[in-house]
Amino acid sequence: MDLSSNLTTLDVTAVVTVVVLAVLGAVVSTAVIARTVVANRHERIARHESMRTYYGRQFAPTH
Repeated sequence: MDLSSNLTTLDVTAVVTVVVLAVLGAVVSTAVIARTVVANRHERIARHESMRTYYGRQFAPTH
């Protein structure tokens, strides 16, 4: 067995694992944000508030 081929296999496995975890994290965080916005939509609309007013100054999608 060649040591360099084993390291290459481990490197590829590590890169694939990191990419899969990054994609999974992006999907989960997007789902949580969407769920929060949708859950608060009825209350926000009933108060006639914009998203920026309801969520505060930290919500600035244009920056």
